[in-house]
Amino acid sequence: MDDERHTPLGGRLLAVVALATITGATALAFSRVFTQGAALKLVFAAWLAIAVGVLLERRGLWLATVAAGGILILSIAWFVFPDTLWFGLPTSETFGRAGKALAQVGPQARRQVSPTAPIAPLLLASITAVSAAAFSAHALAVRAASPALALAPSVALIAFADAALRGEGTLPFAALFLGGAVLLLLADGVRRIREWGPVHTRGTPDPHDADPQDTIDAGPRARSAGALARRAGGAAALTLAIAVLAPGLLPGYGGEGLIAVRSSASGDPNLDPLVSIGDSLNRETPVKLFRVESDEPTYWRLLSLDTFDGTTWRADDLQAFDGMDLQSGSALPVNPPAGATPSRQSFTVIDDLGFTWVPAAYPTTSLDLGGTSFKFDPDLGTIVAPEPLAGGTEYTAASLLPAPSPEELKLEPGADPGLEQRYVALPSDVPTVVENTAAAWTQGLSTDYERAFEIQERLRSPTSGFRYDDGYETPDGRDPLVDFLSQSKRGFCQQFAGTMAVMLRSIGIPARVAVGFTTGVAIGVGRYEVSTDNAHAWVEVFFPNYGWLAFEPTPSRDNLAAASYLAPTTLTPCTGRNCETGPRRGDRGTRSGAGGTGDRARPRADRIANDAPLPPAPLPEPSWRRYVAPTLGLVALFLAIGLALVPPAKALRRQVRLARARTKDPRELVLATYDVFAARAGDLGLRRQPNETFEEFGARVRLAAAPTGGPRRANASDDLGLRSLTTLAERAAFGAGPVQPQEARHARRSARSALHDLRKRRGRLRHLGSVWRRGL
Repeated sequence: MDDERHTPLGGRLLAVVALATITGATALAFSRVFTQGAALKLVFAAWLAIAVGVLLERRGLWLATVAAGGILILSIAWFVFPDTLWFGLPTSETFGRAGKALAQVGPQARRQVSPTAPIAPLLLASITAVSAAAFSAHALAVRAASPALALAPSVALIAFADAALRGEGTLPFAALFLGGAVLLLLADGVRRIREWGPVHTRGTPDPHDADPQDTIDAGPRARSAGALARRAGGAAALTLAIAVLAPGLLPGYGGEGLIAVRSSASGDPNLDPLVSIGDSLNRETPVKLFRVESDEPTYWRLLSLDTFDGTTWRADDLQAFDGMDLQSGSALPVNPPAGATPSRQSFTVIDDLGFTWVPAAYPTTSLDLGGTSFKFDPDLGTIVAPEPLAGGTEYTAASLLPAPSPEELKLEPGADPGLEQRYVALPSDVPTVVENTAAAWTQGLSTDYERAFEIQERLRSPTSGFRYDDGYETPDGRDPLVDFLSQSKRGFCQQFAGTMAVMLRSIGIPARVAVGFTTGVAIGVGRYEVSTDNAHAWVEVFFPNYGWLAFEPTPSRDNLAAASYLAPTTLTPCTGRNCETGPRRGDRGTRSGAGGTGDRARPRADRIANDAPLPPAPLPEPSWRRYVAPTLGLVALFLAIGLALVPPAKALRRQVRLARARTKDPRELVLATYDVFAARAGDLGLRRQPNETFEEFGARVRLAAAPTGGPRRANASDDLGLRSLTTLAERAAFGAGPVQPQEARHARRSARSALHDLRKRRGRLRHLGSVWRRGL
């Protein structure tokens, strides 16, 4: 029989709930280092590690560790590389991509700024850390019976997240973590109290005590372990409430610490550090990122930010988790206006990109990512690869670049306020100087295009006093928007783009911020090399008949693809739809620096006719449906394998126990035979209890196995095997004389006979169920 300490089910359940709470709070707190999409993955990975520890806590530590390693591999495959699975199982592609991601953990950790996108290398490292912390917490709490040490791994991960994020949003996770810690300490305390037994006062001795004076003066009346546990639980709840609520009453709560730990030195007022070009890409020495061959020089767009919270521009779904799942080579469901210019690009990645967004000309109509599927957000126009594009990756894209004239844009109707409300929304605390300045600059202008163009030109014009300065940081205590517009008038692309978008929204024009790269350095006809120096942010303005059009407020930057409407010679008044449409300016076919060819010099109508846009792609099935069947198949496969392996594994384990006993003296073989019989009786629902004698166990088995529907008595001949086995086991355990080999053989025959009788009496169904009862 096992000699492990027996823990009541209630105590074990309380410990499991406590560990699940602690590890869940740890995973949620740690997930804050990512923008979104990682919280549930980290929680499930932690709970899977806890489940392995619970299921194997009565087995050897090495076996549990190997199983935890296997679950970690599955967690990484399921949560980081789901598109590489075969019916839910890892493939060679899974391990190949995991190996590449593992090699990028260090470089990406140094490059990214928290909170960052859940790219594969960092998500892999995070799942590994959270799983290891969860398994270690269970081992320390249950195997080592040290709940205080069990909290250490989780505390380390939470402290890391707090240091990276300056402690933002810590209170809910701290309260949840402290609640789990209290439960864990309470579970350990209950276990220890049960080991002590009842605690009594001297005045009320326990009548069953051998010595009534040998008691503890614990109060006016006797207290059981359960009563003491309830008292301890109340005290713990009160302590937890004080720990959560009382700090808010202390002086200095919420202020800056004596030593400030920050994740970034960014002083940028307008862009989230996650996609802050200056923070995440610009370096003292430029790094070549990719080369592109294109028949149209333009900006290479990554993503757009559509939400301004008062200080930063953000997007709720940067990784397009709610977007469409498309296969490589698919057409993207976009509807560019008539007259758009087709553009085809071929990209070659030079250095590993530190992000999952795919650079391409906007709007992109099709993408061939070298056989790799991707996510697409049709609203924001963001294309997201499953992992950062590695050096040497080649892909192609097709785009349709809108090319309206200023006169055409002046005829555009205003955007529908209801439809585009999210794109004109601003916080209520935006300084009034922003709207006042925008209104003053655009006074007397009647169309959205004229207003947007005027604000752009005011920010670009040297006579307005605005200067490009990539080293400027807003002084502490100043509002970034007020400082930029009214005082310093200095900044780089993020300040210019972010401020223009806020100004446009303040006067009711839909706007957002786009992030990507300028055209790059020309290295041949239609060939460009893009480095970190080309990282850039600009503005996109919505026009009902043309969609989102790029505007460029940053001085010394020019988007050649937008020159048809951003470089007009004059803005002649237009009072109605009957006004004459003038010639389009800045034709790409004759523009200097475009590397013009005979094809680009052809009229647009001919070029569009010979290179028609691709049709919109059909809407794919929601992404979750692609993984339901494989996941269910994986679960069914594991269950089938488990059901098939449990019986032979149990039989093998017991035969090994008997084989080892045969190499020793007959006494050991008799005891091993009895242990195997007791284990098999346990499979039938008659498990031998701790400290139960041989005779007590035998009597209980005979009583439980007695025929029903009549007197509860057993046939003497049927009980002969069990009585004989019990007698031999008692002699082997306590007898002074030697045990003979023939007695060991007789014990085995008696065990087989007793087990046969027991199975017959317990019923055939219970016999079949016993094959899988209690696992191994």
